[in-house]
Amino acid sequence: MIYTHPVFIVPSIIILFVILMIAPVLTNSYMAFASSPDIVATANQFPMTLYTIDYIPIIVFFAGIIILIALYMKPGGGGV
Repeated sequence: MIYTHPVFIVPSIIILFVILMIAPVLTNSYMAFASSPDIVATANQFPMTLYTIDYIPIIVFFAGIIILIALYMKPGGGGV
């Protein structure tokens, strides 16, 4: 397991929130791009991409929480 000092949890949470603020902007940008008349036929051929882009903020949130838990969890609860 990678040793991570607990002091880095605050910057990690801040970075997670910044990423969570950027994710909806990227979702809206993709939706605007995919709804343009020239691209809509091609974009509709990729339904999984549309599904993923729709839920990307939720996916990023849960992935970030799982990563934070994995980084800062210490087995055994003992010393350093």
